[in-house]
Amino acid sequence: MDPTMQSPIRFKIPYSGGRQITVPSGPHHYQREQWVGSTKQGNTPQSVFEQLKRHAIPFQGDQVSAEGAVKNVPGFGPIRQHVDDDRSIVVNTTMPGHVLHPGNVFRSVIQRGDDLYVVTEGYGTGVLPDANERGEFIWSWPDHMIRRELNPYPVLGYPMDEMNASSATRVPANAEAQPMSSSPISPEHRIPPPIFFSPY
Repeated sequence: MDPTMQSPIRFKIPYSGGRQITVPSGPHHYQREQWVGSTKQGNTPQSVFEQLKRHAIPFQGDQVSAEGAVKNVPGFGPIRQHVDDDRSIVVNTTMPGHVLHPGNVFRSVIQRGDDLYVVTEGYGTGVLPDANERGEFIWSWPDHMIRRELNPYPVLGYPMDEMNASSATRVPANAEAQPMSSSPISPEHRIPPPIFFSPY
């Protein structure tokens, strides 16, 4: 019987004289989807997939995903990638030596109306199944990088598009320029823009 299918798994503690710790294992599954752009912004499913191949795993660096490529996920271990350009899918398969082996993570692009999403679906039978299902947030960073590269914005603020340009200045979008008034202007109450994340 494959020991990775047994639950729990026992690992030897280094430098402990043979002591072991018990780690739960077993089947797990999670799925998340993240909005990354819109065709109204000039994005296409293909442009999203090109960015996805650059952010198919956390902290991928400058390497682009390719069919059969082996990459190391910092802190976790090696994975092998399958890239399906026709279906806009990258599959990350954990290899022996990866903390969460055996398992797969499917990263794909879907379109609903004008909106484009990256869908992440992970499953496996390795260690820490509960932590795997709760830890799907690890994909927030690569999804954020995809969204940011498709829709560049200033690091410390919102993009000044038509919608928030008029709200930021408290001037209606269709208003004509008026001469300055000598009456005092009350300060505007505004919620400060996010520091790290896009408003999208």
